[in-house]
Amino acid sequence: MKTFYERLMEQRKIQASVQEHINEAAPESRRALLLIHARNMHEEYPHYEGHWDNWQVGRMPQRVVTKSGVAFEKGDWVLYDPNTPQMLDGRNRTIVAYSVRNNVDTSTGLYRLETN
Repeated sequence: MKTFYERLMEQRKIQASVQEHINEAAPESRRALLLIHARNMHEEYPHYEGHWDNWQVGRMPQRVVTKSGVAFEKGDWVLYDPNTPQMLDGRNRTIVAYSVRNNVDTSTGLYRLETN
C-alpha cells in the first residue's frame, strides 16, 4: 500500500504533465484547456460552478513556490482573476491565479504574472 506522500507525488507528476500539455498547446486552446481542467478537478464542489468563467489567461515568468509546493514553473500558462488585484502589506499588489500543479487558486504578486 502506498503512503500518502507517495500518492501525492504521483498526483503531482500527473499535474505537471497536464500543465506541460497546456503550455505546449496552441494559444487559442489554452484558456479552454485550463477551464476544462479546473472544472473537472472541482466538479464535486458545487460552489466552484462558474468560478473561473471570467478569468483570463496569463503566463508566469518565474517559478512560484508555496507551502503546498511548486504552484507555478517559469513559463506556465494560468487562469487568473483580473478583478481581484489586492494590496498586501500596503505595498505589493497581488493576483489570484489557478495552479494546475496544486489544483488550487493561489495568491501571488501581480509582478509575477505576464498578462496579454
